[in-house]
Amino acid sequence: MARSLASVTGYQALPPLYSLGYHYSKWDRETSANLIMNLNERFEETAFPVDVFWLDIGHTKSSEYFAFEKKLFSAKAIKLINNVLDYSQRRIVVITDPHVRKHGDYRLYKEGKEIESQRNESIFVRQQRGSARHYEGISWPGVSVWIDFLSPAAQRYWSSMYGRFEGTNSLYGVWVDMNEPAVGDGEEGTMPKTAYHIDGQGHEVPHRDVHNAYGLMMQRATYQGLIERDRGT
Repeated sequence: MARSLASVTGYQALPPLYSLGYHYSKWDRETSANLIMNLNERFEETAFPVDVFWLDIGHTKSSEYFAFEKKLFSAKAIKLINNVLDYSQRRIVVITDPHVRKHGDYRLYKEGKEIESQRNESIFVRQQRGSARHYEGISWPGVSVWIDFLSPAAQRYWSSMYGRFEGTNSLYGVWVDMNEPAVGDGEEGTMPKTAYHIDGQGHEVPHRDVHNAYGLMMQRATYQGLIERDRGT
């Protein structure tokens, strides 16, 4: 049965070996380069097994993904972490969520708007049919917009961000979260079914027809981004 299904849907890729190991994943009030270094040292001293350290939104500034909070993760400290973990054969997993802080100086939001205006391509989910206004809701950063993963342009844009995440490399895995998509002030805790997406042919598609596939599409774009970042390895 499994073989017959796989012949139609494709065979499941093997998980990375490190994902089957020991993980340190917990909410810390303050996530910093010093904390990761101290934890790594303590695990070494006690000979307690650990393979992966997970970083929640505390590694960002104002929940702006694809960038470290420089006060907590200086370029020098990140380089040191990468060298030490590489030597120890350990990994890091960082979180990225599909909501984007609505702030003019935030690169992901600013560049996304520029692509929409210059190339007439959809990057963010729309408020309603026939409207250029973005759907807005509340999430960890505050007022946010959401990536339109039905749009090939948005998929490519999201994928490209992993190769542009300064300080990261193939040691970094990704924690894909909040892609129900979760919306803090949503009537059902999620995006309204009346929001609209734009597909590759320019057709408007209501969120009610996309909702159950949204997380999968985000996962696919993320996977493609990591393949491109690591040059196919």
